[in-house]
Amino acid sequence: MYNGTNPSALRSQQWFSEALFSLMQTKSFSKITIKELCTQADLTRQTFYQLFSSKEDVLRLVLMKYYTAFEQSLLSKEQLDLRALTEVFFHFFKLHKEFVQQLIDHNLDYLLTEQFTMVLPRIMQLCIDDDIGMIENPHINCSIVSGLSAMIIDWLKNDSSTDEKELVRLFLQMFQQ
Repeated sequence: MYNGTNPSALRSQQWFSEALFSLMQTKSFSKITIKELCTQADLTRQTFYQLFSSKEDVLRLVLMKYYTAFEQSLLSKEQLDLRALTEVFFHFFKLHKEFVQQLIDHNLDYLLTEQFTMVLPRIMQLCIDDDIGMIENPHINCSIVSGLSAMIIDWLKNDSSTDEKELVRLFLQMFQQ
């Protein structure tokens, strides 16, 4: 996947993202072809393959942008601990629930966890929570990624009426000693 700063390439990535989401509104992700995606984005297959390896890479790019914005939201907190991480996570993904719902609807919710796993170590460097041993313990960090991702997915699949504050409380309850 292209990670440079060329404005034309970045604009093309954005167009591919928009085109893919448009197609996903009416068609199963697995049935969307690269040719259709290129036609929808009004770009060439050559451009697509210069920027991405697969359709999933388009979604990974969008998720990485979301997680970067999530990280920026976290930095605005006065105290960075597990509570702050959890509050920002649930609030952030409540704001972007349409995107997450699309992933779920197309059986692509694994990408949510996959990409969160990639950014969490960087995010955990910002957080300090001595009671839990965050940062030093990759097993705990893995539990945090899996737990938060699974709760967002379950919340959207089954019970999106639950208040985000209640989700935070339930998640933090798992770490109480």
